[in-house]
Amino acid sequence: MKRLVLIFLCYPAWLHGQWCIDFEDGSLIHWNQGRDSAWQIHADGSLSGLYSLHHSLDDSVSNHDQIALPLDSLELDAPLTSWTFRIRHGYPPSSANHWAVFLAADNNELYMFPAGGINAYILGVNFTGSDDTLRLCKMKEDRIENLVTTSLNWQVSIGQGPAYLNVLRKDGGVWQVRIEKDAGIWELIGEGLDTAVINPDYFGIHYRYSSNQDRKLWFDDLCISGLFIPDTLPPSIASSELIDQNTIQLTFTEPLNESGCLVPGNFLLNPVGAIPDSLIMVSGKTCMLVFSEPFPGEIPLTLILYGMKDKKGNSTDSMKVDFLYYAAHPNDIVFNEIMSDPSPAIGLPEFEYLELYNRSPYPVNLAGWTLSTGNQFHLFPHIVIPGNKYLVLGYEGVAGQYASGDPFLGLLKSRASLPNDGAKLFLSDGGNILIDWVEYDPSMHDNEYY
Repeated sequence: MKRLVLIFLCYPAWLHGQWCIDFEDGSLIHWNQGRDSAWQIHADGSLSGLYSLHHSLDDSVSNHDQIALPLDSLELDAPLTSWTFRIRHGYPPSSANHWAVFLAADNNELYMFPAGGINAYILGVNFTGSDDTLRLCKMKEDRIENLVTTSLNWQVSIGQGPAYLNVLRKDGGVWQVRIEKDAGIWELIGEGLDTAVINPDYFGIHYRYSSNQDRKLWFDDLCISGLFIPDTLPPSIASSELIDQNTIQLTFTEPLNESGCLVPGNFLLNPVGAIPDSLIMVSGKTCMLVFSEPFPGEIPLTLILYGMKDKKGNSTDSMKVDFLYYAAHPNDIVFNEIMSDPSPAIGLPEFEYLELYNRSPYPVNLAGWTLSTGNQFHLFPHIVIPGNKYLVLGYEGVAGQYASGDPFLGLLKSRASLPNDGAKLFLSDGGNILIDWVEYDPSMHDNEYY
């Protein structure tokens, strides 16, 4: 049965409560599965009471399955948030056989796996490794960071038996992981600090298994307690960025209801009156709009968005993004400084670097541009130089050693990309148009050179 207990605080819109599910009513209403009937409520192997949630899909190949529950506006930055649940994995953990509980995630079950590209806090065993240690991790889109490495080796201490676990997030971003040793007696097995806050829109379970090792995960007695503030605000645009002459990327303040609003007809580019040819979801909150025709250059453009709606149903009639597309001309981006022979070091790190300067007043995206340094070629990733600003190019891994405050890109392939005896440097855009070039040699540093 699903129990929801709420106690009003000083403000009617703020609710402190506990949300508990023990599956005794046999219903999975409100839960969403990645594959139909992969998860069912069964009496066989129940962890508590008569029934437990059980992975029930007999799969003939290695695979993974997820199930998720939408959270009703849980606030992670409250003084105390708690998750408690029972779990049993009936097979020795490994990189190919593991489980993970998504305590809080900003997108649904379809994205709850290591390469899902969402933001989440995750408790699990071997979610990204194979040493059988219970860990609390943070997923930040394409990166997974370990927050708490507990003292619990799952295979040694739990094996194929059940465990009753508790995770606490306390005021100030302190995370604690505990396990029940005896009835009502909890043992702290790990602690860490992370002050970041994500949108906790979903709770979920991830289960990866090799062939013939499916149907060996049970889950029960979930309780989530904390502060719940109902979401009544529509989504808004957090940022926008031009990717190329046909593409603009939008990031929203929260995940959108993709099926209801992310359709080309809900976007209009003025004054040209164009709609995007396609939409590409980058993450739950970020999408790219690709237009069939290039943006007209150096004129103000307005992208109007209609009917944007979040996953709670909050919507806005319209919103807009003003932007201007600028294609760099020759000599807009120039070589401003060259350090080809950093030894001996005098007030600077002992590494080669180049400095580029954007002479134009407009931001320029260097994605697809190339730099030629003697006999080496370097391809720029997606990076933007703001108007009238600098970009330092150096060897990857030494960014923190430069104190100038200018953005740094580890573009150079080696520590010796710039020949000491001189070379020609060429900077070309994605269409292979030469933007700037320079020839340097050691005599440039002699007084007689000038």
